[in-house]
Amino acid sequence: METAKGTDLPDLLEHLGYTVRRLGSRYHTTREMDSLRIKDRRTWKRYSNGTGGDAITFLQEFCGKDFREAVNYLLEFNGKRSRDSPAPRPKPAQQEEKPVFALPIANGDQRRVFAYLQKRGIAAQVIRGFIDSGLLYEDSLHHNCVFVGRDSGGKPVFASKRGTYDLNGPGFKGDAVGSDKSEFPSRL
Repeated sequence: METAKGTDLPDLLEHLGYTVRRLGSRYHTTREMDSLRIKDRRTWKRYSNGTGGDAITFLQEFCGKDFREAVNYLLEFNGKRSRDSPAPRPKPAQQEEKPVFALPIANGDQRRVFAYLQKRGIAAQVIRGFIDSGLLYEDSLHHNCVFVGRDSGGKPVFASKRGTYDLNGPGFKGDAVGSDKSEFPSRL
């Protein structure tokens, strides 16, 4: 058990086909899973889902092995048994479905958007121009400014939201669920 638990994780991951990178003097990660941290070459933690452990739990989590299979594989990997069995293959990363983009529901008036932007020195005619062109409006739920981005065909593909209330510090900033800025320059 000590041999299996004490397996050098960076070596094991390279053997499994991962690209291992060193982070400082005590940590490693992989190009394929940047939320994974290996500490002192023996323990791992994946911050994206809060899992972690030793080499045995790594093979269980990412290679679909049960406890006995994981221990046997690690003993073989460390030269304690024959190397006849094939190397385990990591489970393919599950592709998360991208949420469908939908613009936030518009408010009946644009009072808070006007007041917020005018307070920041933007002329009323400029604000009105953006509202009339469909690039700016006030959402009905939180009364945020909603800045709409459209693709080359004029279809809305993203919406950035900015809170209109920021008296006690920085206001809310965020994008609508499913926003896709991939067609736009990185400065957005």
